[in-house]
Amino acid sequence: MEQETQRPVRRRTQTDRDPERRSRQRPETEPARRRSAEPEPTRRTARTDRTQHAAQEAPARRTRSAAPEATRRANSETKKSGRKTKAAEKATKKAEKPKKEEKTGPSLKKRKPHRLRNTNFGVKFVTMLAVVAAVVFGLVIFFKIQHIQVQGNAYYTADEIAEASGIALEDNLLTMSKAAVAARIRAELPYVSEVQIKRSLPNTVVITVTEFEVTYGIQDEINRWWLINREGRVLDQSNAQAVKDHVIVQGLIIQSPEIGDDIKPAAAEGADMSELASKKDAALTLLQLLETSAFAKQIVSIDVSTSYDILLWYGTQYQIKLGNTEQLAYKMQYLQAVLEELESFQSGVIDLTFTEDKKAHFQPFG
Repeated sequence: MEQETQRPVRRRTQTDRDPERRSRQRPETEPARRRSAEPEPTRRTARTDRTQHAAQEAPARRTRSAAPEATRRANSETKKSGRKTKAAEKATKKAEKPKKEEKTGPSLKKRKPHRLRNTNFGVKFVTMLAVVAAVVFGLVIFFKIQHIQVQGNAYYTADEIAEASGIALEDNLLTMSKAAVAARIRAELPYVSEVQIKRSLPNTVVITVTEFEVTYGIQDEINRWWLINREGRVLDQSNAQAVKDHVIVQGLIIQSPEIGDDIKPAAAEGADMSELASKKDAALTLLQLLETSAFAKQIVSIDVSTSYDILLWYGTQYQIKLGNTEQLAYKMQYLQAVLEELESFQSGVIDLTFTEDKKAHFQPFG
């Protein structure tokens, strides 16, 4: 920066302060003479002199103070530029710091837990997949059915029951439905009343069946013989010779029987449908009571030709009159007591109709 040229300042003397002395020492010039010829003010005050003197010295003062002021400005600008340079360096360093911290700084530590959580989730997910895969692999490779055991069968063979179950070797033991197997056996084998299925690890199925112990013979409308159970379910078709080993149901004809279906009474022309229904109910009730009695195996036939005059034949030794279906369970218990009192050589008619009193009557064959 260029500095202004400083002019030398002359020190003021006493002559300068005294106008008269100054006028005496300096030769008057033409202008001065002209001014002196003019009328001067009658009075000058010291104040006027000081004002003029200050006006004369003002440019000099301004000149003297200009140089230091310029120097101060230059120094100030230099300091400011230095401060700006330092501030710019600090800002640059701050701007560069986060970039470095992204790699090695504290911000990486904040992200570590998130990455750890993701890692833990991935480990758990992979572990779960491994467990599922192991279970599926175990189901496919292991626990295959190799043996089928059948228990409690008498009428059906073990092979017939195993075939009816629908179970195949190499099927999976754990995914097998026990309810479905039991339902198939009961549907295919009418003589089976109950089925229990048990898994025996690692490769065996145990089938326990309960068969109907007593079956009964009955005829249809075209004189064909059929076997039924105590619930009136058609079990199988038979013949006159084979049904002699079963209790025969007389006085009730069934219509168009199908194996596995319930019996339906055949209705003749003009037949009373309510009477047919009563006969069916009486026959089935009596069959169920017989199976709980101690003499069921000695009964050879029941006759329900009329629902109010039911007859039983105890072999060829006793004819038993039960009358109607009222108090039928009590009558069967009473019959057990009467049979225990009679001698083995006796034969005849046992009357349990209770028409005259509540007592049983025995009348030997004549």
